[in-house]
Amino acid sequence: MKIAAGIVTFNPNIERLMANLKAVTPQVQEVFIVDNGSNNSGDIKVLIEKFTNITLMLLRDNKGIATALNEIGNWANLHQYEWFLTLDQDSVVEPGLVNAYRSYLSFALVGQIDCTIVDRGNDELICSIKPGLEYEVVEDTITSGSLVRTEAFLAVGGFDDKMFIDRVDYDFNFRLISHGFETIRIGFVGLYHELGKFKAVNFLGKTYSIVSHSPFRYYYILRNEIILIRRYKDLPQFNAKQHRKELLTYVRNILVLDNNKLKNFLAFFRGALAGVTFGDIDV
Repeated sequence: MKIAAGIVTFNPNIERLMANLKAVTPQVQEVFIVDNGSNNSGDIKVLIEKFTNITLMLLRDNKGIATALNEIGNWANLHQYEWFLTLDQDSVVEPGLVNAYRSYLSFALVGQIDCTIVDRGNDELICSIKPGLEYEVVEDTITSGSLVRTEAFLAVGGFDDKMFIDRVDYDFNFRLISHGFETIRIGFVGLYHELGKFKAVNFLGKTYSIVSHSPFRYYYILRNEIILIRRYKDLPQFNAKQHRKELLTYVRNILVLDNNKLKNFLAFFRGALAGVTFGDIDV
């Protein structure tokens, strides 16, 4: 089976991107980088000259993670790659990850495969499976480290460009389920990823650990979480209660715990309004 890898970049740390490329290029036939209008795109050009199997697409401005991922999927299809590995710019795969995935490529219903993922910041597991299992069917996963069947990508219509950033991966997970595909997770520890910088915030005698975001990101997190709930609330595999709980957690962070409360409140209001009035919720 022909397997490629795709990386979306936006103002990447060049040293981390180098580590990413060194780790993944020996494991796949080709790597396709889609750059979302980075200020340091010249540095990326210089970097990829050190490799022989990397293609770079430079977008003029930031089109969002979904559009960049669709460029990767369409490129994989055009070049007849049956599977493509999606990676964040700062994630680093472990040796042997793609070979570990190869044992599951013949599973007929599988649209996506992921692995056990470790948070680089604290060595805690981000994604894992039940002890003793070789693999497990899961409802959702993050984009980085996922191996996507190109046929499944085409069947579900790819990623939702309108979501732009945040929850794009979850939407794709449930698109797969809605079209009869499965996501499986294997026990192989295959990726080191960084969720974000956590900070401790004290409020009313309690300490909360949160990842601080800009109002820009809060807008999309809130808007897209509401879209997910509206879009998939009737899907049996979608835990609407859990997603509502996550939504309320972000509302608490935006309005109470994080800095820039006025800007966050405006982001909260705009995001909530956009999510409730978002017209195209069909899968």
